[in-house]
Amino acid sequence: MVTDAALDSLAHLERTVLRAGPGGVVHLGDVATVSRSTAPQWSRVTADGRQAVLFQVYQQPAGNTVQIAQDIQSRLAAYRAQLPADV
Repeated sequence: MVTDAALDSLAHLERTVLRAGPGGVVHLGDVATVSRSTAPQWSRVTADGRQAVLFQVYQQPAGNTVQIAQDIQSRLAAYRAQLPADV
């Protein structure tokens, strides 16, 4: 017997059994609100033994590398006044 346990929708996730017993079944949706969302992922970054700032840029297939670099420099310059001096 082969079973597919993939959760392919929020409804399936809500029906995840947390507890089952003589008193009944408790599903995740019974005790929580399940919704699609995003959450920041934080990583500590260092460079040359000091804390650093890392951001990633993903070039799209039609992207122009030179233009992307210029746009990044321009946007960083716009934020410069809001950043600590050593960033």
